[in-house]
Amino acid sequence: MVTKLYAEDILITGIDAGNTSLKISFLDETGNIKDFAIPTVIAPAPNTAIEMKDHKAFDIDPEELLHVRVKTEALDGEEKDAAWYVGLYAQNKKGVRQPKVNDGKAEQKFSDSNKAIFVIPTLASIAVAAIKADKKKVKVPLSIGETVESYKKRKDKLMDLFFGKHEVVFLDGPFKGQEVEIEITDVEIEVESVTTSLAIEFTIKNGECVETEIGKKIGQNYALADLGAGTTDVAVFTEKGVEKSKTHGTNIGTNAYIDQIIREIAEKEEFKAVRQQLLKNGRSEEEAVPFLSREKFVNEIIKPEIEKVLDKPEQSYKPTYRVSWGWVKNVDVTDIVEKYLKKYAEDQKNSLLLTYAELDVNNFLLVGGGVLFGYEHGLKELAGEQYGMIFPSLKESQFFTSRSFLIANYLRQLEKHVINA
Repeated sequence: MVTKLYAEDILITGIDAGNTSLKISFLDETGNIKDFAIPTVIAPAPNTAIEMKDHKAFDIDPEELLHVRVKTEALDGEEKDAAWYVGLYAQNKKGVRQPKVNDGKAEQKFSDSNKAIFVIPTLASIAVAAIKADKKKVKVPLSIGETVESYKKRKDKLMDLFFGKHEVVFLDGPFKGQEVEIEITDVEIEVESVTTSLAIEFTIKNGECVETEIGKKIGQNYALADLGAGTTDVAVFTEKGVEKSKTHGTNIGTNAYIDQIIREIAEKEEFKAVRQQLLKNGRSEEEAVPFLSREKFVNEIIKPEIEKVLDKPEQSYKPTYRVSWGWVKNVDVTDIVEKYLKKYAEDQKNSLLLTYAELDVNNFLLVGGGVLFGYEHGLKELAGEQYGMIFPSLKESQFFTSRSFLIANYLRQLEKHVINA
């Protein structure tokens, strides 16, 4: 089946357009799942790359250096045909844009005010996946998600947004000079927490959909919480399927806590001179911070320390968080980081345990990027004997949602090809 899809230039993907990073999962030519992530950050860019003999630019993963020109009817005005820095490469550029948090609440994704922030990384990620699959022209049945609440309100509008042809030209980086034509032939908007159950119960190996070990154990009566950057969504499953009346979302997401950490670090006395230098030269209060992107902060400061904890469970490793900014190097910010990681974990625990108390389920599973974010500072207590919650895979947790969208997409394509055979 995968061979047939590849022969027809059909690229099967699943996209989790998160508030901190976009995760994409796609099927390679062997019928196995590949994943990568791109920070949900963009910045305006020139139409040509700055020519410098930087051989290192071609020794990195292509998604780490994205300078692209995107032509799309999904955007408005001049943004329909414009050049962009995307993801990691956009993080310190002038005019950088990322999803906003207002009063602890994430703004709605793909809204009129922030469409480009989500559309550009979505199309760029598909283009990267296409070239990795050795394709320059792809037909894509798009499988992308929305939160429970947004799905109810905006499903049809989102479906109309992506239909049709889009073009991505790589202006710099390992794929420099390559061009990908993307034709979105079908759009399926998935409900994030509901569809995520597919990646818990199944995976795809060599083109075959197979049951996972954990899927065999949890049964049909369980709750699944997807701890995201903007929200947390909880889906409830019974023998009859999704329990719609109990499936819900909360506004607890990692972004609000990350923003507070970054602001407080910027105000440390050790960094005062660096901050003042930026402010007196025209930087705004929002720009005079050590990290202009949440994903950069998480990848450089949080993840390395948490991964050490997971890699050395028997050694009781204690994380230490250090930040360098300008000429001030290796400042210990552990107290600030831990304060907000603990606050996030406490808020999540309270919310999740309230949900568990109100439900009649045999198992409660936690996935999403928030699992790692709060794991060492309180969330891991939920996996103990008292509560017995299940963390399916800590290191791969961030890709469960995109993989589930991919699996749902693949099953739909299998059904279509059987009907049309």
